[in-house]
Order: sequence, then structure tokens, then C-alpha cells
Amino acid sequence: GTTATASSFHAPNVVNGATRTYVPSNAIDGDLATFWNDDTQSAYPDTPTATAPAAVALAGVGFASISDGVPTAFTVQTWDGAAWVTQADITGNTALTRWIPFAAAVSTTQVRVVITADQDGSFSRIAELTP
Repeated sequence: GTTATASSFHAPNVVNGATRTYVPSNAIDGDLATFWNDDTQSAYPDTPTATAPAAVALAGVGFASISDGVPTAFTVQTWDGAAWVTQADITGNTALTRWIPFAAAVSTTQVRVVITADQDGSFSRIAELTP
């Protein structure tokens, strides 16, 4: 029942003869071969959001990107029912995959990533965002 939305996403295209999609749900599908790709080249912030059908307890999130769109500066935020609360502020990221711990566990229905820079100043890409 978890869904995903984003501030934008790129239209499908053909890569090596196969049609590739970049929809927000790719970031929560459990498949590192698919990914969300924003559609605002060199314009920030880029914001994918995952929404669970019921509150979940989170001590942090798992994060994965792909080699040519790694977000280098971003915050991870959770929804407290009234406002977005920053749980982690990441700068200088070069990791394709990483665990992002929160200072304390939270109960939330939504997690979003607010990307303000990526490695090549082009498109932001997230392959997976997991609890």
C-alpha cells in the first residue's frame, strides 16, 4: 500500500532497445535496476515523497542511487501530522547506497527527500528509499 509522488519525473525513453520509465514508484519498488528521475535539469529542489497507508516507526532510511545522478546534498524529512520535520541533513554525499539514521525513532506516514544538489548538476535519481 505504500505510494510515491515527486515534484516531477522524466518521461519514458528507450535505452539499449528497452523502454525505461522514471516514475516516483520506482524509488520504492525494491528493484535497484529501476529509479526515479526528476524532470527539472539543474533546477532544485527535487522532492520525491513516499506515503505509507498507516504510521510506521522509523529509526532511519535506506538510500540508493545510480552512478550518474547521485544526490550530493539533501535532507530527509518526515511528516508529523502538521509539518515536515528534518530528520537528517546530508552534504558531500558520494555513496551510491547508505543507511541514513535519525537522531531518534519517529512514527510517520510520509518520508520525503529534498534534494538541493547532485553530482553532475543535472538530474536527481533515487533507485530506492526504504525503511
